[in-house]
Amino acid sequence: AIACLIDSFLKHAERQIDQIHRRVIDGEDIPHSEKVFSLFEEHTEWINKGKAGVPVELGLRVCVLEDQYGFLLHHRVMEHETDDQVAVPMIAEAKKNFPCLNSCSFDKGFHSFHRITIVGALQPGGSVCLSTSGSKNLSVHGFRM
Repeated sequence: AIACLIDSFLKHAERQIDQIHRRVIDGEDIPHSEKVFSLFEEHTEWINKGKAGVPVELGLRVCVLEDQYGFLLHHRVMEHETDDQVAVPMIAEAKKNFPCLNSCSFDKGFHSFHRITIVGALQPGGSVCLSTSGSKNLSVHGFRM
């Protein structure tokens, strides 16, 4: 077991040496997909927050679906996924366990007219609310399907 662990660290070291050589000596830009952000947690991703004070975080994104009382209904660990890719699957999976789910709201990272239509189709007569990008864009906030 220890030999396997040492072997894995040697492979990490060889990859890091290769990337350093390519970047520093050859002047190459290393593709983001090849970068390693943690030797101990290989699934760690670079997350651009776009917020003042904390522009970047390391880890994994997690999408959480709560009811109006703050109880967790569903969650999803998002490896190599972003908010805009999980809205429809999150609601579809939650509807399996909570068929009476008839409304949902999302923050601006989820916004898309295409997703509004698909999420709305999961619950005819329900409502979908998505914030739009930009603080002054108030034209789209809620839809009744």
